[in-house]
Amino acid sequence: MTLKSIALLMMTIILGCSGPQSTAVEDTELGGDGGLTVVAVRPEITITNRTTQEVFVFVVGREALAAINWAPCIDRSRCEPLAPGASRRVPYPANLTGRVEREASVIWWRAIRGSDWVVRPGGFRSVVVTL
Repeated sequence: MTLKSIALLMMTIILGCSGPQSTAVEDTELGGDGGLTVVAVRPEITITNRTTQEVFVFVVGREALAAINWAPCIDRSRCEPLAPGASRRVPYPANLTGRVEREASVIWWRAIRGSDWVVRPGGFRSVVVTL
């Protein structure tokens, strides 16, 4: 992961912690024709990829995000990408004590081939949804 990607990820996490957003969020900056739609309706979050590219998604509670150490995955055998036009439902995340959180961070990225032809995670985006 490049320094620029790490800085972008940290910036989106910090900005995402600035306050809750609505329960239905659309992002059109990742690329493609419609962005990503995230809708929280108890007891699950529905994520729909409206872009023309597959994306990888990680959903975690805001409280838990501050305490965990994670790394983005692009290995399709371990982390299934969300295909263009596909939706995925995930349960509301719990914090480290098992209590369902009030907000969730939805983080997504793509597998990007660099100028050296090595594929790396990139194009990070995130949003906070109220549960």
